[in-house]
Amino acid sequence: MKTILVIENNRTFRVTLLEILRAEGFRTIAATNEMMGVQQAKLKLPDLILSEAQIPGFDGYAVLDALQQDDR
Repeated sequence: MKTILVIENNRTFRVTLLEILRAEGFRTIAATNEMMGVQQAKLKLPDLILSEAQIPGFDGYAVLDALQQDDR
């Protein structure tokens, strides 16, 4: 079973997306912000990360940069 990490600060959207993914048979991990998402990604090594891209400060692109620094 594949695992998907969802990084989304909008609670309603995050919960809805997680429910849809679970209904389709995926394991899910949730993070409410990008810093938490990077931590979860490093700990749990998901198969896919869905993240907001355009957030002021530490956005989805910063998540990508942070994770590319990790050999795992």
